[in-house]
Amino acid sequence: MFDLNFSVNENWLKYFKNKLSKKTELRIIKKDSEYLRDYLESLWKNNESEISKILWKFFENDTDVMIEVEVYPRYFYLWAINITRWIIILWQPELSKSHYISLLCHEIVHFILKNQNLSRISEEIISFMFERLILEKLDNVSFADISYSINTDSFHKKAIWYANDLYPIFLEFYVNNDLDWLLSFLEKNIKESDKNIIIPSNITSYLNSING
Repeated sequence: MFDLNFSVNENWLKYFKNKLSKKTELRIIKKDSEYLRDYLESLWKNNESEISKILWKFFENDTDVMIEVEVYPRYFYLWAINITRWIIILWQPELSKSHYISLLCHEIVHFILKNQNLSRISEEIISFMFERLILEKLDNVSFADISYSINTDSFHKKAIWYANDLYPIFLEFYVNNDLDWLLSFLEKNIKESDKNIIIPSNITSYLNSING
């Protein structure tokens, strides 16, 4: 079961406004964030049933997924970030009807996989594979229709490359509901050097890495 609570955190709005050097007044940032919070919550409610079918068809559904989703305005133009059981959605332009839902599901997959014994890049690849699966099923679009070149660091670009290259094989695993087989396959087919790529572990360093 998914239990997602959508919210706006004014303290973090101030933090990101300063961190990203945004000139927009805080009251406007808050108003824009509240609008997008309501929009995302509505999107989630409209798609939750279908998303549940897609994810729980492959993963064990004996665990409740409880997540706080904090929402920020589009002009912060960053990817979603997950921290333990908390997601920050730093918005970017909507590139397809279900684009925001696919980003949210990408982060949910991270939570589902968090106790699996796999490399960080394998986890990222699987999350991108499900992001693409959501886009294809809900919008009939794939990564080829959406640009991931802006504000994407080298680690995530590498994961996207693997996700695209191995996607046809992933679909076979998905149809057969075989997570263990998929995990084993990825660990055997990812270069050891890629498994050792280190990504920033906190929000500040992550923002520095993609914004300079």
